[in-house]
Amino acid sequence: FKDNGRAEKTVLNQATLHIPKGEMVFITGPSGSGKSTLLNVIGLLEAPDCGSLKLGGATIDFKNSKAMAAYRQKNIGFVYQNFNLVSYLSVLDNLLVPFYPAGITKDLLVQARCVLEILGISSLVNQFPLTLSGGEKQRVAIARALLKTPQIILADEPTGELDGKNSAVVMKHLRELNKEKGITIVTVTHNSDLIAEGDSVYHMNDGIIEDNTELFFSHRQS
Repeated sequence: FKDNGRAEKTVLNQATLHIPKGEMVFITGPSGSGKSTLLNVIGLLEAPDCGSLKLGGATIDFKNSKAMAAYRQKNIGFVYQNFNLVSYLSVLDNLLVPFYPAGITKDLLVQARCVLEILGISSLVNQFPLTLSGGEKQRVAIARALLKTPQIILADEPTGELDGKNSAVVMKHLRELNKEKGITIVTVTHNSDLIAEGDSVYHMNDGIIEDNTELFFSHRQS
């Protein structure tokens, strides 16, 4: 994958990654190493210049934008560092934004309220983002991703704007989704404290992906 700015730069350099269904995966690495670009390719937001991507056993046709949009809408949830909440919409409406084009059903409204209750923020249903704490905003973002009942959640620095307490709350919920619902979760992070033994850890450097699990835990235990 190449960045077509003023100077051409290879962002992903023959990056090869296999993620089994239901894995909890962390991608680490310095800024500019290609982590967010990799997440965008997996999430069908960007197309690579060459190579292929398989999701659920099917090879993705990056030239078929309608099929990609449909797959992304149904199967992939996104959680971003800056939350991506609409300031003038209530918490409930922020959950429903991705579903506006297809229409909002009564069943969907019930599901949205259930998701908010699962994440412990049902009391915030009519509040607006400006009145929420960072941890509450991030749980709303997770609820929005979960409402799709996705197969995959992609989280780009999901705790980057949060303090230690709220970071722990957010990761607790992500781990519960992974364990209880079998959702594959891929998290880009600079925060090694989020990673636990047994997680799959990959390190990126200059667009190259390295399996880093053993090195990571050896380093933390030293």
